[in-house]
Amino acid sequence: MKYYFFCCFFFTTFISYSQTITGIFTDINNIKIETATLLFYDGGFDENVKEFAIIKNGAFAVTLKKEYTSLFIKMIANGFQYETIIIENPEKSKEYKHDFILKPNDVTQLEEVTITAKIKPFIVKKDTVSYNVDSYKDGSERKIGDIIKKLPGIDVNEESGEIKYKGRPIETVTLDGDNLFDSNYSIATKNISVDMVKAIEAIENYSENPLLKGIEQGGKVSLNLKLEQGKIDFSGDLETSAGLFDNGNFAGGFGGNLMAIKKTYKSFANVIQNNIGVNNSPFDYQGFTLNVEQIKEQEYFSQKIISETGFSNVLDESKSNINNQLFINYNSIFKINERIKIRVNIYHLNDKISTKYFTENQYAINSENFSTSDNSNNLKKPILYRGDLDIKYNTSNTSLLEYNVRFRNEEIKTTSSLIQNGSDSFLTNLNSNDLNLIQDMLWTKKLRGNKALQLSMFHSYNNISQDLDIKTPASSIIDTTTQISNFKKNYFTTQATLLAAKKRDKYTLLIGYNFNSNPFASELSQQLESSNSISTISLNDFNYYQNSIYQSGIYNLNRGKWQLTPSYTATLLTQKIKQNHTIESSDFIFSPTFKIRYSINSHSFLNGMISYDEKANSERYFFQNKVLIDTRTTIQNIQSLSLQQNSSYSLSYYLNDLYKQFQLSTKLSYRNSKGNYFSNAEITDNTIQIEYFYLPQSNDDLNFNFQISKYLNIIESNVKFNSNISQSRYKNIVNNSELRNNKSTFIRNQLLWNTGFNGPLNFENDFSWSYSKSESENFQPFIINSIENAIKIKYKPSKRWFFSFLSN
Repeated sequence: MKYYFFCCFFFTTFISYSQTITGIFTDINNIKIETATLLFYDGGFDENVKEFAIIKNGAFAVTLKKEYTSLFIKMIANGFQYETIIIENPEKSKEYKHDFILKPNDVTQLEEVTITAKIKPFIVKKDTVSYNVDSYKDGSERKIGDIIKKLPGIDVNEESGEIKYKGRPIETVTLDGDNLFDSNYSIATKNISVDMVKAIEAIENYSENPLLKGIEQGGKVSLNLKLEQGKIDFSGDLETSAGLFDNGNFAGGFGGNLMAIKKTYKSFANVIQNNIGVNNSPFDYQGFTLNVEQIKEQEYFSQKIISETGFSNVLDESKSNINNQLFINYNSIFKINERIKIRVNIYHLNDKISTKYFTENQYAINSENFSTSDNSNNLKKPILYRGDLDIKYNTSNTSLLEYNVRFRNEEIKTTSSLIQNGSDSFLTNLNSNDLNLIQDMLWTKKLRGNKALQLSMFHSYNNISQDLDIKTPASSIIDTTTQISNFKKNYFTTQATLLAAKKRDKYTLLIGYNFNSNPFASELSQQLESSNSISTISLNDFNYYQNSIYQSGIYNLNRGKWQLTPSYTATLLTQKIKQNHTIESSDFIFSPTFKIRYSINSHSFLNGMISYDEKANSERYFFQNKVLIDTRTTIQNIQSLSLQQNSSYSLSYYLNDLYKQFQLSTKLSYRNSKGNYFSNAEITDNTIQIEYFYLPQSNDDLNFNFQISKYLNIIESNVKFNSNISQSRYKNIVNNSELRNNKSTFIRNQLLWNTGFNGPLNFENDFSWSYSKSESENFQPFIINSIENAIKIKYKPSKRWFFSFLSN
């Protein structure tokens, strides 16, 4: 009975607040209209629609559910002019009847009109900016990386291949949303044809793991390549180049790539060979610049004590590097079913890099003046085999299991013939083998309340063995000095992470354990052919262990235009060096960081950061006896497990106004490191002996970056200016001097000018000035100035033909 009374009361109450509108609707010939729409407004037609009803077959009876002070009614029908009525102070529970007669729309016969609109160069939609590739072409571009360099808001590091968007490094470059290349995305930018891509999307708040979308800390960015329509199933690109070197030998190469896209499969493969100095791989064996992946993962790898010969040149690689490179790469994603996805990446590189160089150094040390010179011919042969396997398995709708395994085997053989100081000759052979195995497992579980839990385990094994032979021919007798070095690293970490998002804020809490061991062994020996004997000069054999338990927290606070992000890490660190005797230390480390961001408007912001941390010094400073690293130089260390204390500060401003085609960014940063390994060098005209030792003294670095770019309509050109100023202060000892204060200053200014005329002729000019100054106490400063200018003339008489002329 109570239930019946409640239903009756509810029904009566609901009816008492409603009106019913009835009537018919016809055209001016009294013919019923098939379909129309009634719109109901409260207080005026300028207000939002409060209710609506779709009516059919010329009659209607609509009961309103909401209360109205003044009822404004509009009837609209396709092909007819709308009609309106107004009911002031409508009475509750009353039925109102009104018939509508709709007049047909006025029809005017128009002549055919053709409207041609220029395609917008970019489209902004929420967190994504989509750049239309055709809008940024001038005909000189071959690979999609040539377009990416031109896009406003994007910067590309030519050496490492790193891409930044709005000043932040991107996570990856995806292909139609699929992460095919991970951190080695330069494979895509260097090798995918520009004609295959329709648009490039810059995506903010990127999250590859769909379970963490909107939960994990923001700030990640990525690029996505949208393929041209029709570039599906299979498409490819073939290219060849041919010419002659000045000695008449063949110069050129060939390349080809194949892209396959299907519903359950996506792949990109390429094969490239050339001997004209071009490197299409993500791996730099000429100057050994670290790529994006190597920068991220440095802590997992052991050290090369004997440095590979790096070839440094003022001109770019294609004009200074003589090579014979073969690079083969295969990348694919298989969607086994709705829950399982597998990614495979295979790399092979084989190269022969040759160079000649002459260096001369003038020394003025403790009132002693002397010079040294090296004239060498070098041949480097790197061979790389690598395979990656990544498996993603959605164990349920709210959980994801990821497993990644990577295997890499790298061998580099370097031979050199060297004339030292114009008279002493050496033949050197350096063989380096780098074996690496990485396994990574991550489980993600999405919880209630916009939270997620992650459990991870990571293991890396790296073994680097090096063998350096130095032969010193003297008439018919050849003496050989041999340095053998072997450095290994076992790195293991496990971690639990809780991520959560509130209405405006996000936070992350994690706890983890880390263990790594670093055994090192080396032997320096000499074989005298005259006596056919081998003598050992120096031995090293130790193991460095590091254990840490850590706990971290990050809180992201968003209030209007302000974003505040405090974070901390608390670590209990234990270190041990086990040799003839054991050295141990234990430290508690608390590392706070505070970041602040103020969004001035939709296209500009200010960033600030302050941080403090303490960390262990590199294991490369823990061997005590001499290691020979080239024909002149030996290094050794005085062991210490003391920590390095680092304080960092930065302030930056960024503006990217796409509509005005104006970009401006500036950043000032300062870093102070207290507790460092300093060098004590004993230098003569034939030898350099360096001993590294720890002192609780400070080094500091100051950097200032400024960049401005603007498209100037008056000259139909884009002008870009970059400036970088850096200054470092450090200390050292040379030839038993006192601890010296040193300062190095580096300035580089670059001005780029690129025309965008509608005609067939355009120009591009790149001017740069570099200044370097090194200063030491009681010594004259050493200064280097250099100016470079490159001008390119681009001529495109038709869509099919393009000519360019380059002068450096």
